[in-house]
Amino acid sequence: MAHRTKLVSPRAKKLSRELAYVLGVHYGDKVRKKSNDLNCTDLDFINEYKKNIEKWSGFKCTKIKLLPKQNEKWKQMYSIRLYSTDVNEFLENFNIKLLSNSNIKIKSAFLRGFFDSEGTATITKIFTKLGRPNGYNHKIACVNTNFRIIELCQKLLGDLAMPTIINKYQPKRPNEKLVYQLVLRRSKNNYIKFANLVGFSIVRKQGKLLQIINNYSFTASNEILGPYSYAMSLRAKFGYGEKKILRILKARYSNLPITRGAIRGWIIKGSKPRVLAYAVEP
Repeated sequence: MAHRTKLVSPRAKKLSRELAYVLGVHYGDKVRKKSNDLNCTDLDFINEYKKNIEKWSGFKCTKIKLLPKQNEKWKQMYSIRLYSTDVNEFLENFNIKLLSNSNIKIKSAFLRGFFDSEGTATITKIFTKLGRPNGYNHKIACVNTNFRIIELCQKLLGDLAMPTIINKYQPKRPNEKLVYQLVLRRSKNNYIKFANLVGFSIVRKQGKLLQIINNYSFTASNEILGPYSYAMSLRAKFGYGEKKILRILKARYSNLPITRGAIRGWIIKGSKPRVLAYAVEP
């Protein structure tokens, strides 16, 4: 059934923050394009999408529905829909190149919608080849099979002074499309900018982002020269191993993020002191 009575007004055709957010979600994989319905496990995401699409279009969405679980181990899914063929066609045919010339607030809104739909903020453990814990890694990224959209997001983030890299992954099955991943370059300042200008509307993802920022430590090279010199002297005078040196340095330089791997590099591989950057366990 077509719903041509719900036509996009001339006012709604102008690019706004609400439209930008809806477009960001629309170009993610979470929205079914033909019926314009959103199905996901995050109720706060559903509510944010509902608020923006209703304010932009002037039309009301259906009530939020709980979808039946096909497996008891799966999370609860929620669904919402806006019935309007004209809205669907307008979003599908919108000239997204206009986003490149828009203001910061509109660029940020589009990116927030896209990252709500396709973005992640993760902290994962790092292990050595022997399976021993060796710190933590962190990543803020988004994925999509449409390279044009990933490229647009990279440009918009670049306009906001946030450098990124694009990774490409081969599909697991022969008939699947290539997957492109856009990753923010690792930098505390980069992550803070992302939180302030883009962020997530989803509490779960925003909480992980703030964990990354709050637990991110970095030390300038000149600050690590003291521990480096002391470690080398302990090695030369007493022949201490990396484990004992680490224990001594942690007691003496408790405010610095010194790892066993760094000490191993100094005393065994001959590595020079450099900037230390890692995320500690949240």
